[in-house]
Amino acid sequence: MLNSEKTLKSANEFASSYDSYIPGCNWVGPDILLGLMFEFLQPGQCLLDIGIGTGLSSAGFHKFGLRIFGIDGAENMLLACRKKNIAEELQLADLSKDIPWFENRHFNHAIAHALFHLLGDLELPLTKVHSALEMGGVFGFTCEGTGRSMEDYSESTIKGIYEKKIIATGISAFRHTDKYIHDLLSGKGFKIKKQTEFLAFVDSTTKAKTWFNAIIAIKV
Repeated sequence: MLNSEKTLKSANEFASSYDSYIPGCNWVGPDILLGLMFEFLQPGQCLLDIGIGTGLSSAGFHKFGLRIFGIDGAENMLLACRKKNIAEELQLADLSKDIPWFENRHFNHAIAHALFHLLGDLELPLTKVHSALEMGGVFGFTCEGTGRSMEDYSESTIKGIYEKKIIATGISAFRHTDKYIHDLLSGKGFKIKKQTEFLAFVDSTTKAKTWFNAIIAIKV
């Protein structure tokens, strides 16, 4: 399963070139999440960005008038984000560990874009998201589904989670079945409001395509 040290090492090394590379790869996920969540948003509300990275996913929410709080395990990503002055507060924490997120603070909304396909087991993060949100809070996130070619993927020790090793970096990537996601959300106290699949990434060199599911769920 997840080797967080390798994943965070890769993220830290990528941080300096991330903002110049990603926009040329059909990186539309932030716009997709903002569009799907738009009807639930009000200026002045607080949004928690889980895996905020350099802040690309929060930028649109910030422009809309939301107060941004971000958490990430890669220090170099947070340094790049801090320079943009879009977040009120940033926290460094390994998201695969049971470390408190912004203790004694609750949020109107939360997002996790391009994170869960790197975590695998979502039991802990979904528990923590539910605790961080106010009742009726909206959570928008992405994950990779299992509806497309599963070449090089094998089922992990957890039913509904499939894993492959990325040779170039040595880190693992994960896909989740709809049943795994839906059952976990329901069990954690969320109700799904919207779900759609979209083309999330096109490798600028190989032209290989990555598809994400975008899911919007409400804490009930």
